[in-house]
Amino acid sequence: MYEGVFRTPLACHEHSLLVYPRLPSSELQTRWDSLETGLFNGDISEKEYSVALEDIFREAGYLLPLVNGEMVALRSDRTINHSPSGVNYGLSHCQAEINLLQQQLEEMRKELQKMKMEQKNSVT
Repeated sequence: MYEGVFRTPLACHEHSLLVYPRLPSSELQTRWDSLETGLFNGDISEKEYSVALEDIFREAGYLLPLVNGEMVALRSDRTINHSPSGVNYGLSHCQAEINLLQQQLEEMRKELQKMKMEQKNSVT
């Protein structure tokens, strides 16, 4: 049995498949494809690529939106409440967010493990 490792700039980064298929619309995927092509062809710089990719992630709801250069909301179902003193969140709110993030992280770990097993099975 022989095994080979192929490396090419034309293939996705291994973590791209964690985000790309979960983008909420094919339009966002198409924009990401165009960005990758532009970067590969030298049509855009690394900085332009990073900024445009962040915009895609913001539209997808994966990053906090910016209004006047400031982050104001997580998603339509979760908002940040700013108090006059500048303190954002009480302890119970932070704990609830931590619990939600831990749950989401565990789900992602399970899905990643499943994808690794599927990949392993398809190779053999």
